[in-house]
Amino acid sequence: MIGMVLMNFREERAEKRKQDILKTAIKIFKEKGYNDTTIEEIANEMRYTKGSIYYYIPTKEYLLFECHEIAMNMILEKTRPIINSELSPLEKLQELVRKHIDVLIDEMSLLTMALQHEFDLEPEHRQQIIEMRNEYEDLYAQVLEEGVAAGIFKDINLSLTKLAILGALNWIPHWYSKSGPFDKRQIADFFSEYQIAPLLKDSQINNASLSPKGEKKR
Repeated sequence: MIGMVLMNFREERAEKRKQDILKTAIKIFKEKGYNDTTIEEIANEMRYTKGSIYYYIPTKEYLLFECHEIAMNMILEKTRPIINSELSPLEKLQELVRKHIDVLIDEMSLLTMALQHEFDLEPEHRQQIIEMRNEYEDLYAQVLEEGVAAGIFKDINLSLTKLAILGALNWIPHWYSKSGPFDKRQIADFFSEYQIAPLLKDSQINNASLSPKGEKKR
């Protein structure tokens, strides 16, 4: 029993240290850029030795992969439940957009770094991230397809439409500032309305609920 307690404690401590290393790496990657950051700098920031870092993390590239994996898991966990909800296709698409913006702004450093350095990953790691990203993009395609079938959305090209939506959302870090004129909610309100409005069939525009939380516009 004592041995199991000690093992659990060691595992928890090891996981905490690994997460601390990851957080520090994200901070320095943001400040200096991934390519200009060394393991030694991460170790110095934490007052660890390089050997201590390598005990938990095999390579700098693996740190980058972990950042990508955390970012994708975070966004998938937030958005998967939307697909199986009782919301209409229009409301589902709005919620997908809003959740994406929530995560993107709340975890700006992590997601920005992940978006900018995909091609620095080793092929095996990059393939894993591509598979997760494809799963996420498929959530949008599924909702768009549901909306077309229900007569809510126009007969659109699903692939191009999902990429256009996500491309606009992922550009937000290029202009967003916490000290800027728009807060997170205002941005989410705008994108969840104006990105979706052009997709609606003419017969649906007057009846569509484009305001947050399913409230009809007045």
